[in-house]
Amino acid sequence: MIEYHYHGTGSNKVDDYTEFATQAPYYKSGVYLYGEHYNYPAFTYIASSLAYVSASALLYK
Repeated sequence: MIEYHYHGTGSNKVDDYTEFATQAPYYKSGVYLYGEHYNYPAFTYIASSLAYVSASALLYK
């Protein structure tokens, strides 16, 4: 499965991230996504009712 997320107030410029970290929504509310576009690939394999394997990653552009 692959999910796509768009964070409209984020930025694609890494230099903007330090400015975001000083703004209230980021340091008071725990917002941690500074980028604008994110992909979230995830994989889950269910071997039995008691065992499964899962892997995921948060990738940003």
